[in-house]
Amino acid sequence: IIVLEGRPRKAAGAAKGRSHTIGLGRRAREALISLGGQELWENVTQRGMSAGGFTLHLNGVGISLPAPEGEPVMLVDRGEIVRGIEEHLDNTVLGARTRVQILHGAKVQSVDFAQRVLRVCPEDGGDR
Repeated sequence: IIVLEGRPRKAAGAAKGRSHTIGLGRRAREALISLGGQELWENVTQRGMSAGGFTLHLNGVGISLPAPEGEPVMLVDRGEIVRGIEEHLDNTVLGARTRVQILHGAKVQSVDFAQRVLRVCPEDGGDR
């Protein structure tokens, strides 16, 4: 399994550039639990904070959105979500001959659906 991560690998807590916080609700919780159990959900959400409502900023205008019904949404930085999943994968025993590789800084150059070929330029500048 190869995971393509567009951002370069950064040390934990190294916040440079833009930060993208993602709201994780019920569907995200169910998806993460189905992939890695309650441990994965907790590993990801402990890196964020609970939110009761949101303000969407469009062209300098704030629009207040109502709080979601049911359980609260967890706000987690995108990079922290990736690190949480990486840590979980590092500590998970996978099936025989199953290997997970994460390519940081990977940029998709082209996709050929007919030939089933994906060309990627990884962080090191090579070609795969």
